[in-house]
Amino acid sequence: MEKKAQSALEYLMTYGWTLIVVAMVVGTLVFIIQPPNEVSFTSTDNEMLLKDQAIVAGGGEDSVTLAMLNATGGGISVTGILGTGSFANTGGAPITVNNEDPASAPVSVGAGSDILIEGIDAPTSGTVGGGVSITYQKRSGIAKTVSIEGTGSFGGGDGAPSGPTGTPEWQTMTIGAGTSNCSDYFNSSYFCSFASNGTAADFGWAGLGTGPPKWIYGDLGENKYVSAVRANLNSSYVPQTMNIDISDDGSAWSTLKSGWTVSTIDWVETSFTETQGRYVRFYITNCARSYCNMKEFEVKTRT
Repeated sequence: MEKKAQSALEYLMTYGWTLIVVAMVVGTLVFIIQPPNEVSFTSTDNEMLLKDQAIVAGGGEDSVTLAMLNATGGGISVTGILGTGSFANTGGAPITVNNEDPASAPVSVGAGSDILIEGIDAPTSGTVGGGVSITYQKRSGIAKTVSIEGTGSFGGGDGAPSGPTGTPEWQTMTIGAGTSNCSDYFNSSYFCSFASNGTAADFGWAGLGTGPPKWIYGDLGENKYVSAVRANLNSSYVPQTMNIDISDDGSAWSTLKSGWTVSTIDWVETSFTETQGRYVRFYITNCARSYCNMKEFEVKTRT
């Protein structure tokens, strides 16, 4: 009996460490093969607080839900919401705010009330960038845009990055004939399409002399990442103040830059958080002459 016990002890001492090492390797392989989602969101505005997030394992359409808190001290109206970068809408149902679509009508949120954002699309693998852009208006009438930024990766980050690639470059945009892409035009010598035809030699676009607000927008042909715009105005039309908006469909707009004033002629540019969209709009709120003008404009994009 003593010899059998001694043999068993010697066996465990000889092969026990091998069994432990094998178990550790198997555990590591399981972790690698089944990596967790490692994506987190943060708010860039201390008046719009992020309370919680819920992400469906593996990402995909409508896989992200965010719980926010209105900490502005008063009631607000959410007027626009847009998925950006890796979280851009892929063509399914719209992102909703408290079960309502702000593209259809502004969503009212009381002071200190919760804001439930649902229907955010996400990639199924790879490193993420972008997030959600929320435009809201305070009771004072001041409009603000807040970015809820997502960082991390789905599937352990082993897939290709799902954010933008390439070097940003300036490009013109397609503008339709007539008033399809602008509020109005003075006559056929000042069509809105003249504002992005690749030349600053002509006068460009001018609206009717009815004063602002006026607007003009262009089409990139597909969703691209936009990080800056530049405008060229005629000398008698400065200063001119504009908001820069972006849209996936040319209907629901989110503001990238508010109150940008161009005070000089020739090219003047402004930049903002890189955001994905197809249509870019210059929404003019004040101009030196009641016609308002855009001699030429371009946007900086990458795919």
